[in-house]
Amino acid sequence: MDAVIRLEDVSTVYEGEKRPALRDVNLTLERSELVYVVGPNASGKTTLLETINGLLPTYKGEISVCGLNVRTQGRAVRCEIGYVPQDFMVEPGEPYTALDIVLMGRYGKIGLLRRPDRKDHEKAMEALRLLDMDGLAKRSMGKLSGGQQQKVMIARAS
Repeated sequence: MDAVIRLEDVSTVYEGEKRPALRDVNLTLERSELVYVVGPNASGKTTLLETINGLLPTYKGEISVCGLNVRTQGRAVRCEIGYVPQDFMVEPGEPYTALDIVLMGRYGKIGLLRRPDRKDHEKAMEALRLLDMDGLAKRSMGKLSGGQQQKVMIARAS
C-alpha cells in the first residue's frame, strides 16, 4: 500500500532561527489510518501540520502527500488536503458570511484569480450542510459562536 503522507528526515527551521523547530522527523501514514497529533504546548504539533501542508519550508528532508512532492508541488498538495488553522476566531464586526468563508477555501482548487462559479457555491453549501450549518450560510462569521466558526472552518477545508 502506498503512503498517503510520508516524511523522510524532515527538519524545519523558522526564519531567523538557528535551531530547527522539527528535527529529523520520519513518518509514514497509510490510507485509512487515523492519527492523533498530541503533545505539550510548543512541542511542534502545528509546525508539523504546516510543514506537511507546505506552508512552512523544509530545511532538510522530503515530504510527499498523495504521491506529490510538497516542495515542488505544494499547490497541488493543498488541493488534495484540507487544513484548519489553530487560530481563526473572527471579530464580531467581520463582514464575511459563513458561505463567503467556505468559498475562500475553494481558491486553492480553482486558482487565486478565478471567481467561484455555481459548482463552487454548490460544493460550499454541501460542505455546510454536512456540518448542519447550511441554515447559517448567510450569517456574518463574526456573529457565530466559537463552535459554529470552527464548523465553518472545517467546511472551508473540505
